[in-house]
Amino acid sequence: MRFLFIPLLLFVVNLNAQTTIKGNVSDNNNKVLPGSSVYVMNSYLGTVTNSQGDFRIKIPEKYKAGKLRISSIGYQSQEINLAQSKSPLAIQLQKDTCNLSEVLVMPKDTLLALLRRAYGKIKDNYSDVDTRMKGFYRESYYVPESKEYLYFGEALLDVFKTPYKTQSKGQVKILESRMNKNPMYDSLSRVMWYGGVHKALVWDKVKRRSEFISPSGFKKYSYSIAKSQLDGGSAYKIEFVPKDSKEAKYEGVFYLDVKSLAYLYFDYSYSEYGKEKRNNYLSKSKLKSKSSRTKIKYLKRQGKYYLSYISDSEELYNERTKSNLVHFNEYVSTDISIEYSTLVLLDQDFCFLS
Repeated sequence: MRFLFIPLLLFVVNLNAQTTIKGNVSDNNNKVLPGSSVYVMNSYLGTVTNSQGDFRIKIPEKYKAGKLRISSIGYQSQEINLAQSKSPLAIQLQKDTCNLSEVLVMPKDTLLALLRRAYGKIKDNYSDVDTRMKGFYRESYYVPESKEYLYFGEALLDVFKTPYKTQSKGQVKILESRMNKNPMYDSLSRVMWYGGVHKALVWDKVKRRSEFISPSGFKKYSYSIAKSQLDGGSAYKIEFVPKDSKEAKYEGVFYLDVKSLAYLYFDYSYSEYGKEKRNNYLSKSKLKSKSSRTKIKYLKRQGKYYLSYISDSEELYNERTKSNLVHFNEYVSTDISIEYSTLVLLDQDFCFLS
């Protein structure tokens, strides 16, 4: 059974007097820039570009005279006047020549003290009230050799998040969804799709106090620091690698805002130990992880930082069929509200606690 490629579908909540802006983001060599942030300035409205660099965003009437800001790591941000723009937009970002990282020589104790300060400021930098988010979730299993989609699912979500000063559970409700599934999918994966809609809750590394940002995990990792740029602002680029191959599960980088020490961006993968643990789990399904990569981004709105985007990709090997699989899923926040953030009522079929 073969599924044709299904383009990105964004479910949209009906709002009065909206304008739809579509576009594509690339660099000056026409290389598409997936994962670029696209948001309306001075609002909670935003999205990210898909794997082809395309985006689509609804602009309510009150923001039609505002500005759209487009940013991508390693490139200069660009602002566009919405009143003077015509859809579709073809946006080309220029390489940020000032984005070369400057390695900082810092004593280990000083660097760890900086990381402790960043961890301690989570309660100040991130939302201290209940938050309601509209989000889009997409997940797929793809066989590169045959170009088949074994599974493809999308959903528009209503996400309730508790304040970042706590690690208490949140809640997710599926507003709209669709999926296509090959019968072979059930024999390949033990991961049910509806578990993935919790990504905005369980993969929020700041709220969940991940081991590589927590002082309790510092003994597992070695850190280095460099001065860098992110979305036009000064940032510390922190690289982390395992000290001991049998303790730490991850390796990668994260960025801190220089002024506030807020966590801005994570880009990491499994360490050798993490991959070993992952493969022990996958062995039950005759799957093996070959590589993985996770990206998480936060954006500042009204003085606080909020989860903006999560993407997770993993290349797998299927021992049953002797073929490769690519598992990809992503979540993007499309709107945020703190004024009427109440717990989603558990009276509907697709409503889940994390």
